[in-house]
Amino acid sequence: MKKAIPALLVPLLLAALSRGAFAQGADPDVSNYYGVVSYRSGDLFGAIAHFQRAVAGNPQNRDAMFNLGVALSETGDCVEAERVFRRLEAVDPAFRGLGLELGNCLVRLARHDDAARQLAKAVAEDPAYPGSSFLLGYALVSAGKFAEAVQPLGVATAAPSLSGPANYYLSLAHEKLGDRGKALTYLRLASQSTATEEGRRAAAELQAAEARAAAGRKWPFPWGILVQTGAAFDSNVPSLPDAAPPQVAGFSVSEGAASQWGARGELYVSGNAEYPFSGGHSVAAMAGWYMNHHFLPFEAITPRAEFDANGYDLMLYHLNLAYRYRGKVKDVRVVPALELGLLDSYTDAFGGAVHGDAAAYGPHHLITDFDLVPGVAVSFHRRESTRLYYRFRVEGYHPSVVDPAVAGRGALNHQIGIEQNVVFFDKDTFALRFAYENNAADGTQWSYGGILLGADLRVTAFDVIELRAGGELFKRDFSDSSYAMTDGSGSKERADLRLTGHAGPEFLLGSRVRLELKYVVIKNFSDVEDRFDYLRHMGLLRVGVSI
Repeated sequence: MKKAIPALLVPLLLAALSRGAFAQGADPDVSNYYGVVSYRSGDLFGAIAHFQRAVAGNPQNRDAMFNLGVALSETGDCVEAERVFRRLEAVDPAFRGLGLELGNCLVRLARHDDAARQLAKAVAEDPAYPGSSFLLGYALVSAGKFAEAVQPLGVATAAPSLSGPANYYLSLAHEKLGDRGKALTYLRLASQSTATEEGRRAAAELQAAEARAAAGRKWPFPWGILVQTGAAFDSNVPSLPDAAPPQVAGFSVSEGAASQWGARGELYVSGNAEYPFSGGHSVAAMAGWYMNHHFLPFEAITPRAEFDANGYDLMLYHLNLAYRYRGKVKDVRVVPALELGLLDSYTDAFGGAVHGDAAAYGPHHLITDFDLVPGVAVSFHRRESTRLYYRFRVEGYHPSVVDPAVAGRGALNHQIGIEQNVVFFDKDTFALRFAYENNAADGTQWSYGGILLGADLRVTAFDVIELRAGGELFKRDFSDSSYAMTDGSGSKERADLRLTGHAGPEFLLGSRVRLELKYVVIKNFSDVEDRFDYLRHMGLLRVGVSI
């Protein structure tokens, strides 16, 4: 409801005026009177000046304080409006209309628990006014109190101007309560109100909701399939010299080589399903298959340890299982979870048929990762959540065609982290994450400890475009490593600082198709400059279809 709530607040305030809630008082002073006149003529700032003079002349003038708060609220200055309303509350907590107008401000400030308390007073004061019931229901839904929201939203559906938004949030409340049948019924009703943003949103969601309901008649749990394909363009594909150096047989392939632009095609297919049990318990599974194929005739390969867009073909399979419990401790939502993951990846799956003689320089290795991730997410209201997790990873290197010495090596990787997610304007999100990682690998060159700090912003425009931007800092110290410098100056211990930034739009083409464009820039600062210091640019184009 990114824009609908502010849009609704104006008619609610005007409705308050029409029923006499805008106080003139039994004995209004001149400034308060002229403030009312200015307000009704549309001069909000002139009205505010008059009301401020009235309050300054008589700090106990309850009518002028109320009128000042209403006018400030309508200009969008809800912070100052709340301050005025709180002064009035201290003087006369039972002042008629105070609960509704203060609740309006608190809704717009996204303080939904406080708003619900004020709006409950407004409903008790005037049960026949549906605007108070609607805002109370919306505040309760936003605070995650779905069961409590059903009754006031039901009252609001009786008002023609509010029936669409009220039915939409009733659908959301019943969806969260696990009653998909009622959720679909209210979504259909909401979709008939095409003049409101909620009605248009409901119409767009109805097709997908009906498809899920149809699937539910065949399968007793929600499921989905994603097929994604695309292309990536990369500035840092190393250029292999005519005479391949001896080190191409290992993981240090082409370190320090000159770079060239290259491209690859991608294909990713995944499926997921979640089975809910009673009492908030659920289990989920996801499986996926990924392949990239270099369709430009590169004469180089890229070290796996350095780049996620390798210069050779890569194929992987993954399987994830998760258990979650969605519970509450008083008003705090607590979601403990345990995740298990298994990933197999191997390179140059198609051998010389793809790269010709250059394929002989590929590491041809198979890697298996096993992840164990216990964690817990805590949320004090619907607009934010905090997740704490610990990830334990066992990584094993299997036989390598070119370098048998790699066979049997492995690593134990530990990561502990915290993620903070905030939702604003109902659909936009900001995420912040911090993690410490330790990688104890066979072979001192790959053992490291490091910290990671990242942030991501996602903004939705017109319900059809998501604008995304973010960045990441990753500081790693390979404290046991030793690299000989190519200029003969001796050996150095490796330490890296990698900075990553990305930005781009994602277009929502209906309910099932997404088109993503993204630009990524990576700068790695390394103490071993001649091997690991680089600047990299990437362009991504992806199309995904979900079922």
